[in-house]
Amino acid sequence: MQSSKSTANHDYSNVFLRAKSDIESLLSARGIKTSEASILVLGCGYNYPDVILWSAIAKQVNGIDVLEAFWKDGFMARYKNFRKNGWGITKSFAATLFNR
Repeated sequence: MQSSKSTANHDYSNVFLRAKSDIESLLSARGIKTSEASILVLGCGYNYPDVILWSAIAKQVNGIDVLEAFWKDGFMARYKNFRKNGWGITKSFAATLFNR
């Protein structure tokens, strides 16, 4: 089983940096600097890691993901994690909703 650090490094090196290189090549061919571009990240994930990475580089970044998958998997997983850590029902629900 991979540690979260090695998974994060794999995602950063093999996914984000490759996408960044591809997009910068496309933009450059059209005379556009990355710092002037608007980026739409499809399938950005529950915590929007690619949106955060792109926001340091591009002018504007928006992310979109499948909400149904979040509610089914991510929302309940986050809620159960808060409950497991001793949080009450209301506080866990609110923290899950507001991504805290």
